[in-house]
Amino acid sequence: MLRLALRTEKKLVKPFGENERRELEQELTDVSEHCSYRERLASDAERESIKLKQVRAIQPHLGEEFDAKINGMIEPGFL
Repeated sequence: MLRLALRTEKKLVKPFGENERRELEQELTDVSEHCSYRERLASDAERESIKLKQVRAIQPHLGEEFDAKINGMIEPGFL
């Protein structure tokens, strides 16, 4: 898009017509929404994989007791 804008500015290509501009704006909107959706899915998958690793790491110690110091509280539990 930047190259096209620069070429148009330098009059190397003719500017878009109104219909072409609207079509391009719609296509860019669709592409950006798709990218945002995929990025959210990737973030969700990353969080889930971290949770899975945490569960796998602590699973062998299920039922054991540990000495600990509580540093704070949040809704799901202690810090």
